[in-house]
Amino acid sequence: MRTPAFCRECLQFRHLLFNSRQSRRCLLSLGDKHWPQSELTQKTRLSIESAWSDRLAALDAAVVARQNSNDSSDNKEKFYILCMFPYPSGRLHMGHLRVYTLGDVVTRYQRFIVGRQVLHPMGWDAFGLPAENAARDRGLPAEAWTRDNIDAMRQQLKDMRLAFDWSREFATCDPEYYRWTQWLFIQLHKSGLCYRRKAYVNWDPVDKTVLADEQVDADGRSWRSGALVEQRPLTQWFVRVSAYYESLLAGLNTVRSDQWREVAKMQRGWLGKLDGTWVQFVLLGLDGKPLDEDLQVFTRQPASLRAVSHLEVSQSSCLIARFPELVSDANSTSSDILLPVRAVNPVTMATVSVVYRPSLTFPLEEATECRAVAPEFDVGAAASPADNMVDRLGISRPSPTLTSAGLFRADVGGGLAGLPADSVEAFDSALVELRRLGAGGHRCSALRRDWLVSRQRRWGTPIPVLHCGQCGPVTVPQEDLPVRLDAEPIAPCPKCGQPAERDRETLDTFVDSSWYYLRFLDARNDKKLCDADKAKKMMPVDLYIGGMEHAVRHLYYARFISHFLHRIGVTPQPEPFDQFLPVGLVLGRTCQLADGRYVPPDEVDFDKSIHLPSGRAVTVTQDKMSKSKLNGVEPGDVLRRLSIDTTRLCLLASTAPQSDRVWDEAGILSGVVNWQKRLWRLVTDLHAVGAEQQRLDPTVDNPDNADVARLVSDRRKTVAAALRAYESTYAFSVAIARMQSLTSLLLSASPEQRRASPLWLESMCLLVYLLSPMAPMFSSELWLGLSAQLGSSADTKKLFDGKFRFDRGVVEQLPDEALAFARLNN
Repeated sequence: MRTPAFCRECLQFRHLLFNSRQSRRCLLSLGDKHWPQSELTQKTRLSIESAWSDRLAALDAAVVARQNSNDSSDNKEKFYILCMFPYPSGRLHMGHLRVYTLGDVVTRYQRFIVGRQVLHPMGWDAFGLPAENAARDRGLPAEAWTRDNIDAMRQQLKDMRLAFDWSREFATCDPEYYRWTQWLFIQLHKSGLCYRRKAYVNWDPVDKTVLADEQVDADGRSWRSGALVEQRPLTQWFVRVSAYYESLLAGLNTVRSDQWREVAKMQRGWLGKLDGTWVQFVLLGLDGKPLDEDLQVFTRQPASLRAVSHLEVSQSSCLIARFPELVSDANSTSSDILLPVRAVNPVTMATVSVVYRPSLTFPLEEATECRAVAPEFDVGAAASPADNMVDRLGISRPSPTLTSAGLFRADVGGGLAGLPADSVEAFDSALVELRRLGAGGHRCSALRRDWLVSRQRRWGTPIPVLHCGQCGPVTVPQEDLPVRLDAEPIAPCPKCGQPAERDRETLDTFVDSSWYYLRFLDARNDKKLCDADKAKKMMPVDLYIGGMEHAVRHLYYARFISHFLHRIGVTPQPEPFDQFLPVGLVLGRTCQLADGRYVPPDEVDFDKSIHLPSGRAVTVTQDKMSKSKLNGVEPGDVLRRLSIDTTRLCLLASTAPQSDRVWDEAGILSGVVNWQKRLWRLVTDLHAVGAEQQRLDPTVDNPDNADVARLVSDRRKTVAAALRAYESTYAFSVAIARMQSLTSLLLSASPEQRRASPLWLESMCLLVYLLSPMAPMFSSELWLGLSAQLGSSADTKKLFDGKFRFDRGVVEQLPDEALAFARLNN
């Protein structure tokens, strides 16, 4: 593996060599100033950050600039790490900081220790209802509100010294971005995957928009406005995700990380068992003219469709809203009625009756509202009751389809002739026929319907469709993209040239975020969504990091779009993410009085559960941080008080990334700071030996000695835990625990071991080296101290030759030397 050629000016350490009079002082690198410090205080930690912060930022910028210049990256192994981009709500919270710290740690390991070409971009998921509402409340345009928030949050991220590639930054509200979101919609439409139909939707009467199911709480209220959600029939745009259910389910078998497997279980549960298919029945009035809606029927016996006598709809169907008087009478008498419509059987093209049955119900978890009835077939529990409904309502029966032996007759089409009606072969043949007819035929689950993508909002990607009185809905030509937010409402129809009305709705923000990982590869391309060669080189994303709450819907839609883009030749493989690391919430201590009022934690005596100002009892729980509960923590305040690296270690220690992290600063901080102090003491004690007295004696490391054997074992366990955490498990809490154990063992060594033991010195260097991705500034300062001591001794230079270089910083070590040496000790 080639050594990364980093910018020497940015990386060069200004070494501070020690003489005997300074031997008991660990020095802080602040330009040419030497600050003797015998103890690591809070002031010292902040001073270390001040000394190294700008150097670290310059280093990151230089490496990214060199990588993007393509003069040294083409033959390097790539690593694409992506953290879910944030919604620009105004300020980052501790949950953001946790996710981005994890991403930064892995980035620094892959970039500086392994030496890979690392892509670690950042952007903004900028469209959506919250910004629209917040801007309206403040009397501001949504774009102005969003742009101001982006500026503030970008500065927060830069202040955290996170190693993002800012040259690829974009926001989903940029016309240059949503142009390609609109292009994607058009490609879906061309492929027959976009369609309009009337459906009941969750309507928020306050925000006047459609809500996704997960935006409605258990009491049926809007997550945002608190209003009681209404069910309204609206004509909406849908994306036929059902066509990809089998592909999406099969793709889950390719996941390779333990974290992904847990998410894969959730996605399988979301998709459900693919034991049937959705079939579309076009509706006609009694005059034979098409209606502006249809019926979608889920059937587990598609081979029975040729024998369908009628359809039955339940109270949840939008169709009954067309006939309020008929439905009212039926509900009052609990009687079944024929509706004045006909449904076109897509297999036979014959029209069949539609019956409203007030008593018809489906399992709560199913998305069904209608069923097809074929009296000739025994369909078990799904069959209509044997109550002579067909004869009673005057419904005509179709011609017999089966022979007396239960086989399809020879004159039945679709490859069914001679097959048993309930066979797998008949099921598969019927699906093939339905797909040929364009009426469905994809293996599906009754749990899921197609993706409703219409939103009644202003601040979103405009749907690129013109509604023409003669031609109907027509997609906008690609050369006219983007359709901007301020586009004129009337434009010429691309087909006939007559005036046509633009679609007034916008796309679900899940569409915006379903493909952003590709745009980061080619963010400035104005000809293509993404260059095929760049996608081939950098996809899939090697590690995707984000909140567990996004492990189902966002990943589901992102995977669907990736499978679609693969089919049309945009991406080289269907699955967009090789590994996914779901991150738990950061919880705050919530303090509530008996009257329901929340009080800030700093007013509470937690030992006695008493609110100090009032003396009243307090109930303390751990909840997601929020302003309303007064349990939030401002990341900027934490960073300024603790230092960046100390905060990073607090977020990483003691809790696995997948678990919720309770932010108990006093409890977390003491352990981390004590460990930092012990590391600091190791370096200061090493200087107490003095460079001139550093005489190595390999005999000190007698393998028969119990202390030596213990150190060898502990070092191996530490290196193994660290490398596993960086490369596969991401269990940094385990790695830190091992590092803390090794630190304690090194501190217990005798003065003779510290002066003469190659094993002790190697272990010390390995410890600081492996710490560097987690705490880059603190470890750089520790390495500077090690370099001053060990870089001036002939014995130690010889010992570390081909392992570590003391004329380079800790992040400047050569992978084929330092990492190779670490792996030897694994």
